[in-house]
Amino acid sequence: MTQSTSTALPLVSEFHKVISWPVNKPLPPNSRPLSTPPVGAIASEGFRTIGIHRNPEDFVKDALACKHPSTASDELPPPMLRAIKFTTEHTPEHVGKTRSSVLREMVAKARELTQGEEDLKSSLSVRRKEILAPKRMLLFKWLMEKSGSSNTSLFQDTCNGFDLTGTLPESHIFSKKFRPAHLPTETLRGVAKQARFALLSSVKSSGDHALDLGVYEATLKEQQKGFVVGPIHPDTLPDGATLTRRFGVQQKGKVRPIDDYTGHLWSIRLSRSLKQSPYMG
Repeated sequence: MTQSTSTALPLVSEFHKVISWPVNKPLPPNSRPLSTPPVGAIASEGFRTIGIHRNPEDFVKDALACKHPSTASDELPPPMLRAIKFTTEHTPEHVGKTRSSVLREMVAKARELTQGEEDLKSSLSVRRKEILAPKRMLLFKWLMEKSGSSNTSLFQDTCNGFDLTGTLPESHIFSKKFRPAHLPTETLRGVAKQARFALLSSVKSSGDHALDLGVYEATLKEQQKGFVVGPIHPDTLPDGATLTRRFGVQQKGKVRPIDDYTGHLWSIRLSRSLKQSPYMG
């Protein structure tokens, strides 16, 4: 599998507008449903997100009003624009002195927080302590507060860890977007045993030895860094534990491992089909 590296953004959006539409109503003219709603779109039960295409006249009008991509600075985030403006309005000497001053302040603050960092790590669980051991979490919190970040809960959320099921905490930065899970957490736990059996039964080579080897080597590196633990025998997994399929993607000459957290649905469907098979005991 090969993934495109193109990152260009369209200068004119494909749709005149994106709206929520009742699932039991026919689509309006010149529209189609969207499988991935854009950032900020709200999905709710009984509705689906649809895009209404522009007519040719509106598309041409908006295209003529577009700037050249090289001058469209509004795609850059505000902090980057401020950094660019600062470096262009001041001499290299002033920029260098300012950066040195900020770095000295950060180093001094890191030393000041050394004991607090140790106390914080000692209060965490063994697994979280291993993962966050090299991270200066209190310095990270201080930097976020100093920058005026609106994501005031990120520090504590990172210390607590993020659940793989259920809802994620709000960032207070990105637009809110409700995307309900295909399965409630309780249902996922209830069918975990069959899903594990189905997923393990489906494990096989991708047919590309280099790709398989790349995924294996990447997994070993993650194990050495403490990001994952194992190997773990399936029989030792606790009740309710779920497994995730991992596959590789060729990207810029390297193999990138991908964990397919959406794979639980197909593994559950497969487990049901295997259970109904006359060849299963």
